[in-house]
Amino acid sequence: MQAPRMQAPRTRRLRTPRLRTGLRLVAALALTLCLGAGCGDDDAPAGTDAGMDAGGPACTPSGFWCDPGESCDRGGRCDGPGTCVPVPDPCPTPGPDDQVCGCDGAFYPSECTARAAGVDVYFDDEPCTTPAE
Repeated sequence: MQAPRMQAPRTRRLRTPRLRTGLRLVAALALTLCLGAGCGDDDAPAGTDAGMDAGGPACTPSGFWCDPGESCDRGGRCDGPGTCVPVPDPCPTPGPDDQVCGCDGAFYPSECTARAAGVDVYFDDEPCTTPAE
C-alpha cells in the first residue's frame, strides 16, 4: 500500500508587470520628495554654508532628526533642510557685537546661545522683532 502523496498548497504568483509598475511609482515618489526638499538649493547668501556640506545627519526646518545637544544648521536660511551640528556647552561669553537674529524673529546674545535654544540664525537685513530674554 502506497502512502498518499501530499500536494504543496497553491500560491499566487506575483505578476511581473504590476511589480515593475509599483517599483517605478516608488522610485518616482522618492525622486519627487528629494527634489521638493530643495537639495542642492543655491539660494543661501554668499559666504554661508547651506547646511548640506557639514557632514552631519540631515534635518528638517523644525530640527527633526537632530539629537539632544545639536541644532539644525540651515546656513542662514530659515526654511528648507539643513545639517545637525553640535552646540558648544557651555557657550562662550558673547561680546557686544555678537548679537544675532534667530529664525524665530528674536534677538540672541550670540549664535551659540541661539543654537542652544534650538533656533537657527537668520542671515539677512530684516530686523528682529524683540530681544530674547
